[in-house]
Amino acid sequence: MLAFQRVAGDPYITARLVERARGSTSEPRGARIMGVDVAEYGEDDTAMCFRQGRLVHPLKTWHGKGPMEVVGLVAIEAEAWKPDLINVDCTGVGSGVADRLIELGYPVQRVHFGSRAIKDEIYRDRRAEMYGELREWLEDMPACLPDDDVLAGELTSVQYSYDSSRRVVLESKEQMGKRGIKSPDRADAVALTFAVKIAPKAEGAKRKRR
Repeated sequence: MLAFQRVAGDPYITARLVERARGSTSEPRGARIMGVDVAEYGEDDTAMCFRQGRLVHPLKTWHGKGPMEVVGLVAIEAEAWKPDLINVDCTGVGSGVADRLIELGYPVQRVHFGSRAIKDEIYRDRRAEMYGELREWLEDMPACLPDDDVLAGELTSVQYSYDSSRRVVLESKEQMGKRGIKSPDRADAVALTFAVKIAPKAEGAKRKRR
């Protein structure tokens, strides 16, 4: 029996893929990418993902943090982990967080979940595209996820459909809420690490700080 609850309907990422990745191991190689899904006050959490190549490290979450507190938390983690890129969800309160981190000199990429997909013939928006990249990553073993029941449940809770152009459409957080499903903050943070494909920094390269 799986250690997390399945949901009815058609999940975009299946429980089989998630469980296989939870039982896998991989060496941390390649670019270091952080994904930051920002929440402020309310039921949602700010979630932070750390992915290097085929390995997702354990995520970190915080509840009830204001935007500048989140900036400080991201800065602390970035100074310790030295990411090549930090992808921040700029929908809503995350926009100010991203702007301040850019001012401080961190390698931030602003990501809008609702913006046009790069492969817009396949996905309706960027959020669907990032989850699509994540699903392909999970299908291509080895792919290693942390042993995290909450993350596993969130990854398999997001359902999908197709629009009239046969593009992938993920259900919105509002639609999930109507089903009694909490916002998939950790899953979104993992998906954010697939927003941009980059190569790792050259050995000895230093990030400019102000």
